[in-house]
Amino acid sequence: MRYYITALLLLLCFNLRSQSEVYVDEYDNLVSIKNNLSSAIKENNDKVSFYLNELLSCYERVYTKESAEYAECLLWSSLICANALDFKQSDKLLSEAKDTFKKFGEGEFDGMDTINMIFMLDVESIINDAMWREIPSIRYAKRSLKLKKLYFGEESEVYLDAILDISRKYADRLKYNKAQKYHNLGYASYVELIKSEFVELSENERIDYWNEASVYINKTIDVSYKFSDRKIRINDSELSETLYNTLLLSKGLLLNTTIGFENYINASNNEEAIAALKKKKEMIDKEALQTEIDSMDYLILRCLKNAGDRYNIPHLSINCDDVRMKLNEDDLAIEFFRNTSGDYGAVLMKRDWKSPEIILLKQFVRIDGSYMPLEMALRKKMIQNYDETLSENLWNLSKTIWTDQIVKYFPETADGKVYFSADGELLVNGIEYLPFVDPKDIGDGRICTFSDVFSMNRLSSTRELLISDPVSSSYDNDKAAIYGGLDYDMDYVFDSTIMSRNKCLAETVVMPDTINEKRYALGTLSKLKGTKTEVDSILCILNESELSIKAEAYVYDKGTEESFKNLDGKSYKIIHIATHGFFNQQNANMYNHHNKIENSLTRSGLYMAAANNIFFYDTIPEGVEDGVLTSLEISSLNLQGLDMVILSACETALGEISSDGVFGLQRAFKMAGAKSILMSLWKVDDDATCFLMTEFYRNWTGGKSKQEALNIARNAVRSNEKWQNPKYWAAFILLDGIE
Repeated sequence: MRYYITALLLLLCFNLRSQSEVYVDEYDNLVSIKNNLSSAIKENNDKVSFYLNELLSCYERVYTKESAEYAECLLWSSLICANALDFKQSDKLLSEAKDTFKKFGEGEFDGMDTINMIFMLDVESIINDAMWREIPSIRYAKRSLKLKKLYFGEESEVYLDAILDISRKYADRLKYNKAQKYHNLGYASYVELIKSEFVELSENERIDYWNEASVYINKTIDVSYKFSDRKIRINDSELSETLYNTLLLSKGLLLNTTIGFENYINASNNEEAIAALKKKKEMIDKEALQTEIDSMDYLILRCLKNAGDRYNIPHLSINCDDVRMKLNEDDLAIEFFRNTSGDYGAVLMKRDWKSPEIILLKQFVRIDGSYMPLEMALRKKMIQNYDETLSENLWNLSKTIWTDQIVKYFPETADGKVYFSADGELLVNGIEYLPFVDPKDIGDGRICTFSDVFSMNRLSSTRELLISDPVSSSYDNDKAAIYGGLDYDMDYVFDSTIMSRNKCLAETVVMPDTINEKRYALGTLSKLKGTKTEVDSILCILNESELSIKAEAYVYDKGTEESFKNLDGKSYKIIHIATHGFFNQQNANMYNHHNKIENSLTRSGLYMAAANNIFFYDTIPEGVEDGVLTSLEISSLNLQGLDMVILSACETALGEISSDGVFGLQRAFKMAGAKSILMSLWKVDDDATCFLMTEFYRNWTGGKSKQEALNIARNAVRSNEKWQNPKYWAAFILLDGIE
């Protein structure tokens, strides 16, 4: 709402600016008033009323009180007062605006034109909604809806937004039938609008568009949660189907659209479009201006159009029935969801069901004798910090997420699998490693997890069951790149020659701001001795396996950022990286990137050879990389055909949580082309990780599936008495590891 008000105030300023130059001084004055008013609204202080009066006085001097422009300003002011919960003043200003419009406005609606009438009705609805006057709020909203349909058209975004807003209003009053009626009127058309808009927009424009569109899509989740919470069973199947389809649409929408778009271009014969895509990725890597990056998107779209080609978005058409038909008889598909209030739920699907079932999770967990919100409990990372004396806490968390209503549908045979897609804080918690049996009933600090009993498969979305096909045989992906035992203290490399520090400093340029931004670590990087052993063991296993994989080791001074970027455009089956990883959550405001995704991807990454130099020098050699491989840099690479990436490093699964997934390394590698990702949730033990990775490869190359190989490796770690605590074996999660 505050963003909305600021936009309105800006519009007022521009309206005034468009007048005669006589009003330039008044324009400057209005800008100052606008800034002061915005600050007062943000701080919720007592100066809001004062600056509103200043705003009205300024408009009175320019237009006089006998004008439609002044009436419009009264209308804006009424909305601002309503948002500030000053309903008495809001009603007064609204009434004055109506009277002024009647006298001086033009048009068929009591002296008002259509746009102002729509605006007035919307303000009336907002004010009544804020004052909990639900019936008049809906009445005004429906009157506004009719005018929007006439003026903008029934396929316009304005009209569809209004339909979904009325649905939400009815849902708040628990009027299920009417809420569902309006939702059904708008939702399908809104999805079609998104699909048609997305294929015409640049990637950055899609981000902005989805930020707005997701507000209304999320209303579907909120409506579904509200009625499920009230145990309302009217048209229950229709509600659950809509919710499941909404989650299939929205989870990873931006990511999958970008991946699909790039795959489409690379598979085409349009050489100009392919060249433009390559140029775009180079620009992203060099952190070019967003306008320059967007220009490449526009060029790609023109190339496709000139060739009579048009990209569609097939994954947006996948629905719950498609997922159901992909399940085997005893499988269970689960889409977890989080509503806008931070409450969690799950939608379940089995092959023999006619429709999904919605299950709401308990929103409070009993921790240390008192109750706390589920989201807060998840942030405590109880698996990572497990202690036998606190086993009750972990058990309570498990029962809160894996409720009896969910577990009763789990597979009854060894052939059955559980496919689940997380959301919110569940994305960065190993919920598959929560206890299936109360630890107190086992004793000795041991845990029997869900992964010990069932085949648990973590997916980006259950949509992956349809789109995550085996890596195409067209890729010559019989190669593996294995990184480990990196020399973080080595000097920078230029022209493949290790330079002395003196020479290095003699040929330096000023270090870019993006490099300085990476200097948040508390100390230099320590050597990971176990990673060299890890590399040697993996090479030995791969060379002895029947998979005919040509593995190349990048150790010591060979494991540079340059060497990794040289993998661009080459087809690899496996990329394994054993090094230090990072995610900088605290210093998000210091990054000044073009959009939220780029900002987030710059704050996570991997340290490569020579990375310690950034902690000592303010400059780097010209023409060399800094040794810090960010997620943003990874995302710009072409790693198509990559079946598996193993991030044997600390906190590689972390990132910024959003409605589109986790913005971090996992997103970066997905954007680059990786099918499956094995990654960690916290700082891992060097020796235990080395052992786990060796066992994983031994079983995977021996014919086990990725998930089975991880389960066996994890249990092998647990069999060591000194590694029985979950902090040693529960850090690694496998994403999209379906075969």
